[in-house]
Amino acid sequence: MLKTKIKFNNYCPKCNYNHSFYADINTKTTRYSTSSSYVIYERGSGKRIGYYQSGTSVDGAKYDIRTETSTSKTNFYDWFCSNCSYTVNLEESQSSMFYIILVLFSFGGVIYYGYNSVGKELYNNYKQKQQDKEIELLLESNSNSEPNNVKTTQTLADTSQTTSSDFNESDYAARYTIGPLQKTEAKFVGYEEGDLVHYIFIDEDGNSHGFSALPSKYKLVVESPESDYGVTPNKKYLNKTFSITWKSFTPKFNEEMEYPFEGVISIELLD
Repeated sequence: MLKTKIKFNNYCPKCNYNHSFYADINTKTTRYSTSSSYVIYERGSGKRIGYYQSGTSVDGAKYDIRTETSTSKTNFYDWFCSNCSYTVNLEESQSSMFYIILVLFSFGGVIYYGYNSVGKELYNNYKQKQQDKEIELLLESNSNSEPNNVKTTQTLADTSQTTSSDFNESDYAARYTIGPLQKTEAKFVGYEEGDLVHYIFIDEDGNSHGFSALPSKYKLVVESPESDYGVTPNKKYLNKTFSITWKSFTPKFNEEMEYPFEGVISIELLD
């Protein structure tokens, strides 16, 4: 460890002075060392199995034990302290190369994971905005193409005068993470109550949605003293198909009485 520190930060081991200990590159000498080991090979395939340990029983018919010799070299330099004139011959350390590799590896990781993540996030945000615009344009197109007499045939008991909603998503922005705008065609099949109310719809793929917040455009439930909930699905709209745009709402905090839910942004009767 001492040699590693000496080579890395020029720290003199005698006077404890930093940035004063330097090597003379002209004094480089190389020393070679050899070591031998026994290695087990399969006789038929020549596959290297591993090192042989003394006392291990080996089937000589199947395996061959070979002696392998490896050679290594180490460079040495004369080191001199400019502060206390201490001189010593020490072997070359690889610590500087290790730190260089570590820095390069870390820098590469930051570039790959950092910029890659940022790029994906920017792309996903752009893609989502494009989808939201397409849905909004589609809704606007459908609204402009509807005959004027469609709305006039609806009674005040079943629809409000406008498409304004008593559900405003901006009221939830501080406490909920709001998902992207989604569009589906689904059939109204029922009503339930639990932690929240749930208007049950089944979409074209058979997926069930329990919307807990809807515009007040359609009176999907009517009062019913016989129902466990005090209301029951309005037969006028039961099993009818609607075009629905909606978003998911997920609580940001673990507070009491905060539940995830699906909220309808707009709803239109199709049949």
